[in-house]
Amino acid sequence: MLATVEKQWTKLKAAMKEGITTSDMEVFVIDFGKRYDESMMEDSYPQDAQPGRSSRGRVLCTIGMGLRKTEVNPTKGGKVVDLLLKPTVALENILLEEMHT
Repeated sequence: MLATVEKQWTKLKAAMKEGITTSDMEVFVIDFGKRYDESMMEDSYPQDAQPGRSSRGRVLCTIGMGLRKTEVNPTKGGKVVDLLLKPTVALENILLEEMHT
């Protein structure tokens, strides 16, 4: 039984490497220092949770990974990327808030 599963797994792995599949799932994070972009990331401490805090600033670190799907679009001759889950980030200004409390 195990040999059958291994054989099927080997075939699937080969098919994926040959480009038969048309989409890839990718886990990703946001690099330190990137400017916060609400369309691409989720603020770990949203503005409405802490009055007077702005959600604009730079990323300190990623605290929750994101997930995106990349599909090959043969009619357009390129790749299409769909954001399935935004990564959660902590912004640099949380350090300033901690210093003032």
